[in-house]
Amino acid sequence: MIQNDIEKRSYKTLIVMTYMIDIITDTLFIVISKKALATPFNEYKTIICNLRI
Repeated sequence: MIQNDIEKRSYKTLIVMTYMIDIITDTLFIVISKKALATPFNEYKTIICNLRI
């Protein structure tokens, strides 16, 4: 009976851990993709502005 409770708890902890890791990777991916999108866009802006002048 005690063994069963421990298994249930560890299973719940595992689910929570995977969920947390999922959230962390999602947020990291969003931050990285935003930075990756932001830098070239600013570079393109300056290039276009330089071409217009």
